[in-house]
Amino acid sequence: MAISYPTDRILQTAAKIRTNAHNAIDQHNRHWQQVQDCISPLPGFMQSLLRFVLEPHDKRLRESFQWQLDYADRLEVAAGRLVTLEGQITHSF
Repeated sequence: MAISYPTDRILQTAAKIRTNAHNAIDQHNRHWQQVQDCISPLPGFMQSLLRFVLEPHDKRLRESFQWQLDYADRLEVAAGRLVTLEGQITHSF
């Protein structure tokens, strides 16, 4: 009895994670632009204070989205390695 890994499901999961992350990035970019548009007419000292609070939040969100994209990449690499490994095991018996 052979062990079979669900590489198709792993690839589907990676694609879903990637799609969701890209959608979240697009939405965040639209909202971030709206925030920038609201902040820009304010006096300089108010802009500085708001950016001091909001820019770290923006940075953390973008890092989170990038982490998700990196995770999807790693899932795809793992699925490819599993396929290769299964083929090597099959041919060795």
